Amino acid sequence: MIRVIIGQHTIRLVLPLKDTEPWELIYFRLFKSQLPVVQTALEVAGMMLGTDKSRGYCLEMIGADFLAGADIPAGERENKRIQ
Repeated sequence: MIRVIIGQHTIRLVLPLKDTEPWELIYFRLFKSQLPVVQTALEVAGMMLGTDKSRGYCLEMIGADFLAGADIPAGERENKRIQ
């Protein structure tokens, strides 16, 4: 459902969604100080990937970029924290 506010009137549009793959809704708890960083990262990823991409796709690409730059020693992949 999309909610559009025009002046004092609210219009609700229900659009059918056609999912091409299974999905799952996840939640993150963020501190207020972290929110601007996350929002900016999603906005920059959206500009780089194109404005038609979803925030979920942008988050996936941010994670992929992080993993591409991460150098995790083979023996430490099982550890929860890398020293």
